[in-house]
This record gives sequence, C-alpha cells and structure tokens, in this order.
Amino acid sequence: MGLDLKYVYGQTPLTEEEKDGRHSRIMADIIIESIFGKEVFTWNNSDLVKPDNTRIEYLELIKKADKEIIKPLIVFARS
Repeated sequence: MGLDLKYVYGQTPLTEEEKDGRHSRIMADIIIESIFGKEVFTWNNSDLVKPDNTRIEYLELIKKADKEIIKPLIVFARS
C-alpha cells in the first residue's frame, strides 16, 4: 500500500479535534487508494496541525464541505 502515514505520528500532543481530522484524512487516503485505485491525497504537503495559513485554509474548506461545497476541498487535498 502506498499510503504515507507521515502525519500519523506527531511530535506534540494533539487535541481531540486534531485527532479527528488526522483520522479523517487517513481514512480518505485509504478509501481513495484501496477502493478507487487512485493516488493518495497530498493534503497540500502539510500535517495540517501547525496553526498556520494552510491549516486556516483547510478548516475553511471543511466548513464549505459541510455545506455541500466539496470540490474546493478535493482540489486542496490534491495540491
């Protein structure tokens, strides 16, 4: 399996929200690769835990996806 679990093990303790997000991204990677036979997502080459502009953008896209505007999140996940 080509899944890169680099973002599974962090250096600092995570909040429950961060753990949920990490789990969701891992599951998305497993599904996209195992079920659809496509390359795993790159998630903007970020661990998405560090409080920076990439994480802010990611969280904004999650909120849009909650409103059924999913395409921008997929584009981000592939970037």
